[in-house]
Amino acid sequence: MGYERLIIRLILRCCSCLVFLLCICSDSYAAEPFNSTERDALLNLKNGLRNNTILLKSWSGPQCLQSQSRWKGVTCMNGRVKELLLVGMGLQGSIKENALLNLTELTAISFRENGLDGFLPNLSALSKLKFIDFSHNKFSGPMPEYFSTPWKHLKLQYNNLSGSIPLSLVNCAFLETLLVQKNNLTGTIPPFNQSSLKVLNVSHNNLSGSIPDTPTMQSFNDSSFLGNPGLCGKALNTSCPSPTPPAPSPSPTAPSASPTANTSDGSHGPSSSHRSIKLTIAEIVVPSVVALILIALLFYCYFRMKAAKKAASRSSPKLNKNVEIIESFQSSSSGAEVDPKNKGRIVFTSGSYAPAFDIDELLGASAELLGRGNFGSTYRALLETGESVVVKRLKDIEGLTKKEFDQHMECISKLQHRNLVPIAAYYFSKDEKLIVCNYMPNGSLFDRLHGIRGLGRMPLNWKSRLNIAQGIVRGMSFLHTQCPHRKSPHGNLKSSNVLLDEHLQPTLSDYGLAPLLTPKIASLRLMAYKAPEYLHTKRISPQADVWTFGVLLLELLTGKMYSTMGSPGVDLPEWVSSAHRVINWRSEIFDLEILVHKEALTQMVEMLDIALTCVDESPHRRPKMSEVLEKVERIKERDKEEENVSLGRFSVGEASSSSHSMKSVASSTV
Repeated sequence: MGYERLIIRLILRCCSCLVFLLCICSDSYAAEPFNSTERDALLNLKNGLRNNTILLKSWSGPQCLQSQSRWKGVTCMNGRVKELLLVGMGLQGSIKENALLNLTELTAISFRENGLDGFLPNLSALSKLKFIDFSHNKFSGPMPEYFSTPWKHLKLQYNNLSGSIPLSLVNCAFLETLLVQKNNLTGTIPPFNQSSLKVLNVSHNNLSGSIPDTPTMQSFNDSSFLGNPGLCGKALNTSCPSPTPPAPSPSPTAPSASPTANTSDGSHGPSSSHRSIKLTIAEIVVPSVVALILIALLFYCYFRMKAAKKAASRSSPKLNKNVEIIESFQSSSSGAEVDPKNKGRIVFTSGSYAPAFDIDELLGASAELLGRGNFGSTYRALLETGESVVVKRLKDIEGLTKKEFDQHMECISKLQHRNLVPIAAYYFSKDEKLIVCNYMPNGSLFDRLHGIRGLGRMPLNWKSRLNIAQGIVRGMSFLHTQCPHRKSPHGNLKSSNVLLDEHLQPTLSDYGLAPLLTPKIASLRLMAYKAPEYLHTKRISPQADVWTFGVLLLELLTGKMYSTMGSPGVDLPEWVSSAHRVINWRSEIFDLEILVHKEALTQMVEMLDIALTCVDESPHRRPKMSEVLEKVERIKERDKEEENVSLGRFSVGEASSSSHSMKSVASSTV
C-alpha cells in the first residue's frame, strides 16, 4: 500500500508540474504583443489578392495590440485575430487553399461583395469558427465540408458553386443560417432537422428530389426552394412522382450518410478493432499510465477553458439571445432560453430605414464591429438589400424603466436636422438596450483627420473643413435651441462622433443620451474633451458643450489629436496658446494640408479666434452656440462672396481677352 501511495503521489506531482509548465507557457504566450504566425498568414493573404489598395494602406505593423487592431477589417482579442471582415472592398483574385489555417482563433470571417474567384479556402483547422460569409463573389467548386466546428451562420449565396450540399452539415448542431441560393448546386437536399436552423435558402440552383419531410424543413415556405425545377414537396405545393426516397447518398467528398458510421478518419470500423487485439499486454500498460496523466491534464484544461470562456463572455461584445432583430456572430452561444415574455420589440421611428427591413433579414445580417465608445459598442449590420445600418449596444443603463427609456428615445428621435444622425429604431429589454441609426459611408471626422498620412491619403482641404465646421455648429446650435433645459444638449461631442456622408457633410451622433446614464457613470464617461470646470465639479452644462466644440474646432484647424486620459495627443487649448506667442505662429499652428490655401489664411485666423473664445477658462465668458453660429455663418458668407468675385474676374478677363482677339482678327482682315 505504501508503494502504491508513493506512486500516486509521484504521478500527481508530475501532473502538477506539467500543469504549472502549461500555465507558464500559456501566460507567456498571451503576453506576446502579437502573433507573428497570424501576421504572416494575413500578409500572404493580402499579397495573393488583386486590387488590395485599402489593405495596403492599413495592413502594416503589428496586426494586434492586445484587443486593438489598426488593420482594416481585423478584430483582435488578447493579441489574437478573432474576426476577419473584408466586406465590399473590391478585392479580386483567389484565396489559396490553406491561407486561413493559421488563424486558429478565428470566430468570424466575411469576404462578402468582392470579386473573388477560385475554390473556397480550407476551413478544417478553424475549430472556433462560427460565422462564415463568402457570398456575392465568383467562387466555384464544391461547398466546404463540416468538420465538427461550431458553425452557426454559413452564407455562400450568389456564387458559382457546384456539386451537392454536403451531408455532413446535418451534423452541425448549432447551425442557424444556411444561405446557398443563386449557385449551380445539384443533388438532393440533406435531411436537416436541427432545431437551431432558423434561416434557410437553397433557391435557384439545380437541386432535385423531394424536400425532406423533417419538422425543421417543413417550417420553411416556398421562397426557400424556388428555382429548382427538379424539386418537389409540400413547401412547393407539388407532389412527388414516387414515395419519399430514403436519405440521399453522400457526396463524393462527404464522409458518410450516417453520423455513427463514419470511417473516413480510420477511428472506427472492424480494422481498428482487429489491430487492437494484436497489442501485447506491455503495449497496453504503459500507454494506460500515460493516458491517466493525460486525462488528469485534460480535465484541468477543460475547467480552465470553461472558466476563461465565462470570463470572456462577460467582457466580450456579444448581443444577447433575447434580442429579436440581431442574431449574428456577436450573439451569445451560451445561456438559458429566455422567457418570451421578457423579449422586447424593436420600435421604428420616422427615420429613413423605418421599417425598411424585417426581423428575418437582420437575423442573418453580416455584422462588423466599428468601435467601442462611452455608451457601448457599435456595429455595422449589412442587410440583404445591400443597405447598411448601425446598431449601438448601450451599456451601463441602470435603474431605467422601459417607459422612461421609450419616452426619452421618442423625444430625441423627433430631433430632425440635416446635421444630426437620424435614429431609425430602438429596442429595450431587461438585458439589452439598442439604438439603430443610418450608416454613414465616409466614417468619422477623427478617421479623416488622423488616419494614415502620406502617400495615398486624400487631403482634407480648407473648403471641406470650413463646410464641416459650419455643419457641426449648425447641428450644435439646433440642439441648444431645441433642448434649452437640458444640462448638456449633446454631452459627448468629439471628432469620432462627427460622421461624414458621401459629400463630406457632417452629422452628429451620440447626442442627447446623457440622461440615460446615472450621474455617477455620466461623470466618468461623458465629455471626452473635458472643460476645466467639469474636472472640478463633474457636472455637465451647455457651457461645457461650447468648450468641446472649441476643442473640436482646434482639432480641425491644427490637424492634431486631442489627448484624453493619457492617450496620444496634446492639450490643444494650452498648446495653441503657447504656439500663438511664436513669431511665425500661423505656420506652427495650422495644419500643413490647409496652409497651402494662402488666400484663405484670413478665414483660418478668424476661425481660430472663435475656437479660442469657446475654450475660455471661465464658462461665463464663453459665447452661446447661437452666437458661434452667427460668426461662422458670416465667415462662410464672405467665402461665397470672394468665390463669386473670383469667378466674375475670371469671366471678365476671359471676355476681354476674347474681344481683343476679335479686334486683332478684324484688323488683320482689313
